[in-house]
Amino acid sequence: MFMSARLLKWAIVAFVTTFSFGVASEASAHTPSTFYTTGKWSNGNLIHFYVRSGFPSTAYTSGINYGANQWNAIFDGATPRFQNAGATTATGNFDSPCSSTFNGIYWRDIDYLSPAFVAYTRLCTSTSIGTSKFQMSIDAAGTPWYTGTAGTIGSSYVDLYSTTSHEFGHASSWVGHFSDSESICTPNSSQATMCPNIDDGTTWIRTLDTHSIHTFQAAYPW
Repeated sequence: MFMSARLLKWAIVAFVTTFSFGVASEASAHTPSTFYTTGKWSNGNLIHFYVRSGFPSTAYTSGINYGANQWNAIFDGATPRFQNAGATTATGNFDSPCSSTFNGIYWRDIDYLSPAFVAYTRLCTSTSIGTSKFQMSIDAAGTPWYTGTAGTIGSSYVDLYSTTSHEFGHASSWVGHFSDSESICTPNSSQATMCPNIDDGTTWIRTLDTHSIHTFQAAYPW
């Protein structure tokens, strides 16, 4: 599953319920049951998240809010909505979301992991109560982030806006990824948002692709 260049892989880990990464074998298999296999947020649930202090600049906060708003915009209020509740100095529990008191986004070193992650999201989920917490980590070491608003980036950079759009997809309770063998997951500026890997100098579709949107809409048909 891992692309060459930098080993960039996006991970989500579920707590309370256990699952393996689910991937579709072809575009026609992009059904909600493939990816929303555990709990989901309730209709209209306002999902507050706190951004841990320590990000290098406000450009990162802008990128985080951008990713959240891509999913907020799909149904304009009917679906679960992510809302930035501000900065926090509290550490939270980025590897144990079920033990954390809030949804958190962290600037921390995860590049040492093998394979090297540039970001990952952990979920506390239950099929009976729905998703109750998420914890998102963005790499603070070893990843050269591009924080601009344009989609064209340098060949050695990783696009923050694409990354946060992808990770908030997982925060919506999306487990696994589209299959990296699909044509929609060819690493370039038009690969689907919920594809698993990204090479330096490429992006996912920042504003969400139709495959990701339709899967989300089918899972949240409010």
